[in-house]
Amino acid sequence: MKRIKSKLLLLLLLLPFCVFAQSTISGVVLENGSKQPIPGVNIKVAGANISASTDFDGKFQLSGVKSDSKLVFSFTGYVTQTIAVGTQKNISVYLEEDTNQLKEVVVQVGYGSVKKKDATGTVTALSTKDFNKGNNITTENLFSGRVAGLTVNSTGAPGSSSQIRIRGGSSLFASNDPLIVIDGLPLDNTTNTGSSSFLASLNPATVESITVLKDASASAIYGSRASNGVIIITTKKGSKTLSVDYNVQYAAGTLTKTVDVFSADEFRSVIADRRSDDLNKLGTANTDWQKAIYRNTGTIDQSLAVRGNLFNIIPTSLTLGNTDQQGLRLTNNFKRNTVGLVMNPTFLDNHLKMRLSANYTDEKNRFTDAVEGAAIGFDPTQPIKVEGAPYGGYFEYTTGVDSNGNYPLVSTATRNPVSQLLNTNDRGTNDRIFGNFEIDYKFHFFPALRAVVNVGYDESNGERRRLVGADAGSAPSNNNIPYGTDEYTEATRKNKLLDGYLVYNKTFSALNFELTGGYSYQKFQSSKFETGNILNPDLPSTFPETTLDTDVVLIGFFARTNLNFRDKYLLTLSYRRDGSSRFEEANRWGNFPSADLCMEDQRRFL
Repeated sequence: MKRIKSKLLLLLLLLPFCVFAQSTISGVVLENGSKQPIPGVNIKVAGANISASTDFDGKFQLSGVKSDSKLVFSFTGYVTQTIAVGTQKNISVYLEEDTNQLKEVVVQVGYGSVKKKDATGTVTALSTKDFNKGNNITTENLFSGRVAGLTVNSTGAPGSSSQIRIRGGSSLFASNDPLIVIDGLPLDNTTNTGSSSFLASLNPATVESITVLKDASASAIYGSRASNGVIIITTKKGSKTLSVDYNVQYAAGTLTKTVDVFSADEFRSVIADRRSDDLNKLGTANTDWQKAIYRNTGTIDQSLAVRGNLFNIIPTSLTLGNTDQQGLRLTNNFKRNTVGLVMNPTFLDNHLKMRLSANYTDEKNRFTDAVEGAAIGFDPTQPIKVEGAPYGGYFEYTTGVDSNGNYPLVSTATRNPVSQLLNTNDRGTNDRIFGNFEIDYKFHFFPALRAVVNVGYDESNGERRRLVGADAGSAPSNNNIPYGTDEYTEATRKNKLLDGYLVYNKTFSALNFELTGGYSYQKFQSSKFETGNILNPDLPSTFPETTLDTDVVLIGFFARTNLNFRDKYLLTLSYRRDGSSRFEEANRWGNFPSADLCMEDQRRFL
């Protein structure tokens, strides 16, 4: 009897631990209407320091969750949902759009703006409170993982461009990039010489909101260029009250993982077992070539923003930025100095609104070659440097000294990746100025009608010089004897814009009617001067060479109407006729119509 009581007591003591046992919870978060996955949803265990976020497929996993815990799912624009764990191991969560937030949020659409609740197309709007926090060097870092259906894949190099895709790719041979519009100025997404990215020139600290237009209904107003979606970026406006903000961030990075390869001792063992005759070709060093090509990194990003009312009539915002980012590869570096100015005064009792947006960027880069393949395959028994050896003392595979005293390289051998980085000086600079001036006038004699004129300009001047010494094993060679590299390129790109349109907005009893119609003209110009490798004894006679590209002109006529009946039925019709100088005259024009009809619950049925 005493033994039975002891067992019962032990069972009672263990019962709480069984009830509140910890486990791993996984699941997926979907949008209730479309059943599409939502990446970037925040998941937190109530009352505990355990959290996670969903990946691109809307999936998540949490460890150490007790059965009596509650999970809180939150995402901008959606109703926060709390779910009790209980015995569940896999959870499917469907988030509803927050209609209260939708009523307040104003989103940018092509040539205008609407309240989120009145938007018929698939539109996602992010403000500063929704942006990713932390070390955001380029603008795409702000919204990576924050918008369902939008992916941002970065190369990892400092200041480098990212591959941005809205609902995947749609073209096999043409571009799959979305159209980027900054303050009404559509950008050319070509990265200029000397720059790391066409978006690197925009200081993320100046961005106020980002709107993503995903479907044809939302983006058709931009015509042919909007087939892959549109990302509209709006910079911060001036303020009537004086404020000064200084922000500085420091970030440090280190290599956390490498490709699993043989160590020097393991490599020697493999050669001894399988090719013992080649043991004499191995060295005595123990080199981890992957770690040798990398370094610990540091990044400092500073911004100073001054906002106030200039002369008591011109709300003004001035932002100065400085960024210095080291890359993980030994010599990779990105530096940027920016100046952003926005003036947005209003006159004539708010009938006349003006906005001047101007940005200047001085960008400096030191580029590096991709040497990871060489680092993975290089012999770990060989040292990085050998005292008195040719090629600047760096170890290279040679055939021995020839009759002329040279050390020809083994043509099939991999080159020393550390030498390739340190002996290559590949630098670029890019100066860019872009912005626009917009006038918005509401007629005094006809207040329902507005006239908008927008003039934009974008010019970048870049240059790049690549120097590789003859001592570098990676230098070009004539008869397998390196002779070095000296290449120089400079390029200029210009983008000019003129938009003019009328907006008529009137409410008739239960019907709100808005009609927009206008004209757009945009011209792209580019030229390039390049020398080629002037150290090449076989350099073609065509160098130096100047290339003046044919101007590209885009002309568009567009119209859009928004009908809102009793805040219940929403109809959007849009049409654009685009003409491009890229095509012959007989096939120069294309038509881009769209229609979207929604009910109050935002479920599209046409």
